[in-house]
Amino acid sequence: MKITEASLRKLIRKELLNEKSSTSISTIVEQTDTDTDADTDTDRPGHRGQAPIPRKDGLEPKERKVLDDFNIDDSEPGKVTDIDNQLSTLTSSAQAKLNEFFGDLSRAGISVSLNSGLRSITKQYDIWTDRNTFDGELKSGETVAAKPGKSNHNYGTAIDLNASYRTKDGNLVKLSANSSKDKWKPVSMLALRLGLTWGGNFSKYDPIHFGIGE
Repeated sequence: MKITEASLRKLIRKELLNEKSSTSISTIVEQTDTDTDADTDTDRPGHRGQAPIPRKDGLEPKERKVLDDFNIDDSEPGKVTDIDNQLSTLTSSAQAKLNEFFGDLSRAGISVSLNSGLRSITKQYDIWTDRNTFDGELKSGETVAAKPGKSNHNYGTAIDLNASYRTKDGNLVKLSANSSKDKWKPVSMLALRLGLTWGGNFSKYDPIHFGIGE
């Protein structure tokens, strides 16, 4: 049984002033227990004020449905492949948020391979000129690249990656720069729910791009 601090102070104050208190400690305890029971009611199933119980994976039912609709096999965790240590080239805040993202992907059974993190302005210029014409238009078959200084890769807050997963019937699904927006949905959903930006929503489609602060 618990006594509220406020009630106890009131009782002590009366005793110090030599006042007779008509409220005994036992009465305060009973009132406190009643109040506690009333508060506990809000946690009972079906109560209007009850918050939904989160799943162990932290996903809301509608988010879990996205993964289920793609029939992803999550019996084994996904893996993160970072052969060139691209993640370590990013800012600490970008690394923290992306690691959270990779954890969610792994629990969902989705693997990723990291391709490009921080880029120098010179490297960005080489990529841009290689993929674009002098008029700034993409060459045939090339993927989008931002102008030097206009990419978050130049500031260590973005990374490019490919993804893959197996379906519950054993099929291997690979996601790349040429994959459609719909096929990227399980990955992009997990990114966007964390507040990451996704290049699939850019005016120039770039689905392998994930970052912060764009």
